Amino acid sequence: MIKRCVRRRQKLATLLVAAGALLHLPSNMHAADIVVTSSADSGPNTLRQAILDAAAGDRIVFGPMLASPIVLLTNLPVIDNDISFSNQGMTAVVIDRNGNGPLVISGGTVNLSHVNFVAGSVTPDITLSSTSTLIGNTDIDATMRVLGTFAPGASSAAGSIGTITVNGDVNASSSTFQVDVRGAADGPSDLVDINGALDVTGATLDPNFIGSDYAAGGPLTVIRADSAITGVLANEAQVFDLPNNPFLEATINRTLLSEIQFEFSDNGLPFASVVTGCNQLAAAAEFDQLRTLAPPDVTAKHRVNIK
Repeated sequence: MIKRCVRRRQKLATLLVAAGALLHLPSNMHAADIVVTSSADSGPNTLRQAILDAAAGDRIVFGPMLASPIVLLTNLPVIDNDISFSNQGMTAVVIDRNGNGPLVISGGTVNLSHVNFVAGSVTPDITLSSTSTLIGNTDIDATMRVLGTFAPGASSAAGSIGTITVNGDVNASSSTFQVDVRGAADGPSDLVDINGALDVTGATLDPNFIGSDYAAGGPLTVIRADSAITGVLANEAQVFDLPNNPFLEATINRTLLSEIQFEFSDNGLPFASVVTGCNQLAAAAEFDQLRTLAPPDVTAKHRVNIK
């Protein structure tokens, strides 16, 4: 009886250890690198087959000896899940659509790093649906039609800073630009950099203000293009609160025709409205008086250090 109980306890311990190991497995254990080594249109080890085989979280890698260009004979398969691209070679791999349709991203979060198309197309090389998100800190050589979300950085999570550079014209009407914005001393902010023409008609600028080192003035560029940016943003007149700066607000600045920027200014909120206690209220009243006499940047430096 005792031996039987001991065996049961040993089995239970083994099961618990195994369960613990499963719980500690990395969440991306299913992710795999799918290497493209053939520049043929279809068949084993081709780009087409890699897209067909890729599961959510996988990365399509252009091999170091892959010949360029990849000439398409038919449209590439639709991408509908979270995948990324990379290049192990020393030179760029170029995709020649050869008169075929665009690479269609119908959903998911994608990083199109090292995806390059033959220049000169009058129709989009890549289209992103409204349910897709483009991430990365990279260059893309392509013309694009984007209905989804630009989210520079290694992921779409807030605080992942990066620059998405597109070498080609982009129609981003009705899209979303999700950008992390940081004050001067906190480091760089997200940037969408278009080396071509850009249309933002009806698009939405969705900022995430990080840190507290902001001062009245600016401006801070989050979107730029080679030529005048066309179209009016859907929320161009919106006023944004800064979570860590109760006395500042941000507005969208379109003074420069080829850039979209944020400008920061005093929002007029009385200092006395955010403090308590007699001493704090007295100090706040003095600051409110100074606000009417001092230059605009003085209020930015009064960061509620009233204790």
